[in-house]
Amino acid sequence: TDCGNILRLEIERVERLVQVDWGGAVDDGFEVEVEIFAVDRQGLLHDVSQVLTDIGVNVLATSTQSDTDEHSAYMRFRLQINDVRQLSYVLTKISMVPNITDVRRITH
Repeated sequence: TDCGNILRLEIERVERLVQVDWGGAVDDGFEVEVEIFAVDRQGLLHDVSQVLTDIGVNVLATSTQSDTDEHSAYMRFRLQINDVRQLSYVLTKISMVPNITDVRRITH
């Protein structure tokens, strides 16, 4: 650490410190999970992936499920996002894909 206050702590107090991680550098952005609900159709995953590719968003993980009886699709993406503005843009662009009924950030 380079914090002067921490460096001057008495030895008895050092053991009370807790390691924290404030996140990566600003350029690293942050990870976010997004869920998408849609009326299922052929090419839906491709179209959503194309939106993310066009924006330049890195997909870290994804899972999809289709219910053929209900003709519905559920998708979940873990994305690397630069900032809140980009997240808002991503959600807006995904919502414009045909057959998407809802898209939102998952908060834990």
